Amino acid sequence: MLTAWICFVGYGKHPSRYDLEASGWVNADAPRLEQVARRLILEWGTDLAGFVALGFLAYFALRTLEPRFGRKGSLGAIVAAGVAICGLVRGVQLGQLPALGHLVLPLAAFGAGAWMARACTRGRRAVLWLGPQAAACLVVVGVMALGMGWLAIQDQPLSFEPTVVSSSEKRGLANRLRGTRDSADWARRIRLSGDELNRLIAAGLSRVSSASKARLKIEAGQADAALSLALPGRGKPRFLNIQVRGAARIDDGELSLQADRLSVGRLPIPSVILRLFAPQVASTIRHDRDLRDIVGSIASARITGDAVETVFKPGECNNTFLPAVALAISGKPNLSGPTREYVRHLVEGSEDLPEGEIRFAELLRRAFALARQRSLEGDPILENRSALVALAILLGHERVESVVGPVLDDRLRELAAHRLQGITLRGREDWTKHFYVSAAMALIACEQTSDRIGILKEVLDAEDGGSGFSFGDLAANRAGIRLARASTYNFETARSLQDRLAVEFPIDVVFPEVADLPENLGSEEFQAKFGGVDGEAYRDVVAEIDRRLSKCPALK
Repeated sequence: MLTAWICFVGYGKHPSRYDLEASGWVNADAPRLEQVARRLILEWGTDLAGFVALGFLAYFALRTLEPRFGRKGSLGAIVAAGVAICGLVRGVQLGQLPALGHLVLPLAAFGAGAWMARACTRGRRAVLWLGPQAAACLVVVGVMALGMGWLAIQDQPLSFEPTVVSSSEKRGLANRLRGTRDSADWARRIRLSGDELNRLIAAGLSRVSSASKARLKIEAGQADAALSLALPGRGKPRFLNIQVRGAARIDDGELSLQADRLSVGRLPIPSVILRLFAPQVASTIRHDRDLRDIVGSIASARITGDAVETVFKPGECNNTFLPAVALAISGKPNLSGPTREYVRHLVEGSEDLPEGEIRFAELLRRAFALARQRSLEGDPILENRSALVALAILLGHERVESVVGPVLDDRLRELAAHRLQGITLRGREDWTKHFYVSAAMALIACEQTSDRIGILKEVLDAEDGGSGFSFGDLAANRAGIRLARASTYNFETARSLQDRLAVEFPIDVVFPEVADLPENLGSEEFQAKFGGVDGEAYRDVVAEIDRRLSKCPALK
């Protein structure tokens, strides 16, 4: 019954899996080393306690065989039961036949439970001795752990020069991470050379510790890696030095590892242990909630020559996680962490939104009210930026999320689709989209890029089949850009805008009347009346738009 219960509650849940959100590492809000260790100890301890209980009960169930088969026969039955039960539980958790490495710790825990049960059957003295014997075992294990720690941690890093990454190289890496896409299925294909991988690793390590460094060499289908990780603590830094040689590949989301050599500090790991536990490490990665999504989204990844080529399947990781990594590597602030808080706040509180035109202003007010509250102990520029990007995802276009990084989960996405429909600006839902998408693009890229793309979109709309050139759309674009600039210009303007928008305000504060501006102009009409985007008449209308926007208090 206990075996069945553990299988039931652990179905598809590998015990060494813990809640590491992949996006968290991109957003620099990943758990610290001690938090990860605490989670591992807690979850592994809970898991192994179940096997101790199974071993304890199995001994009592099978010792009745001793009169018939003798002590050796009874012991053999307990060992066989341990292998069967541990294999069954691990197989259910992994969803596949477990490798030998998966059974080492469960069998040890099962044996400890059987040993305690045996002591309970041998009288009071044996039970009393159980405590000192268990304590002695823990002391031996603790001494061995301290010894391995002493061998593993060193005072000096490995002797190789760290890779230095310039700003231009970071931008190039970001473009490489965005990759090329297959026109047939929009899969993202990325090929990184050894030098590019070293720059990528260096850029990632710089977000963890300036004293850490790594080096990677790729040759003959294998990778030779060296890592010196600076450990947290006061005084002189100490290092966890790891050197490994091996290979890894992914085929349709299935990860396989091969390690030929591994040393941690002064402690070499025997090859037999590497072969034993490599499948367990691979399955641990496959079954981690967030890493599973990333690994599962890869169609193939393998070492080819002196490079690593990866092909991602279409999906969330392809559309959100990789662009977020590229944005982080390029040096621009990554917003998905704080933006997620604003999205949750706006969506979950949208049930009581007022009806009509006031909904646009009310959502903007709620976002900046939260920004003002969070800025009491934070950066007002970051908070304003995150608030506007959240509004752009919810009211502008969902594709903004693919640039920022994962923000919406399935529940929030469904609620937003149900509650945040039909939000209009001056009676136009399309102006709401123009307003917020332009604001987000100005914050993520730059104002000039956002403005030029907005103009290009209107010119394309003027072509046959489009909705026509709209100066009203252009006004909404420019208003969004101005709000983005005003809300992030400096600390003073950021806080001032929070104070203005965190209370109820009329729509004139952020957007003027523009219904009288020319709309739905075909290509020929737009060229004839306004001379295109270089014409004097066009510039006159744009100047009038800017004059009206300048009268809006929040856009100054």
